[in-house]
Amino acid sequence: MKYSYRITKYDPLGNECLNSEWTSFFDIGKSVSEEEYLLTETNYVETVIAICQCLGVSVLIISNLEINSEGEPYTEGQSIEVDRLAPVLKAILREKIWCKLKSASCEFHFGYDYYMYLISETDAALCFPKEKSKLFFETFLSPYLNS
Repeated sequence: MKYSYRITKYDPLGNECLNSEWTSFFDIGKSVSEEEYLLTETNYVETVIAICQCLGVSVLIISNLEINSEGEPYTEGQSIEVDRLAPVLKAILREKIWCKLKSASCEFHFGYDYYMYLISETDAALCFPKEKSKLFFETFLSPYLNS
């Protein structure tokens, strides 16, 4: 894949220390309200779906699956249609599972602390829903390319 981006809730130009930010679903009630968490989670979900639609991706494949919570219905190699992607993304963001989501033209990787990476065959910058999203988009090499 030729292009790699980092998508995150953190302003790359901001001076805020990551230590003062919430970084996990498990921070609800401690350093983030449930309402704020859900708004941010929705931003991530809608962003992934919008990028897939823009790139013409209709199905993503679960790869490198790690299950961290009992009862999760996902399997390695499972195909997920983009219109059914929200529950998978929420499970990843809530740390119930970890995986990469792949298609022939793009991949989504998920890191710690709400860092998400998009790798694509084409320049996907035009697909970023910057006006509708409160996330930040920057060119950045995914640290999960070889894992």
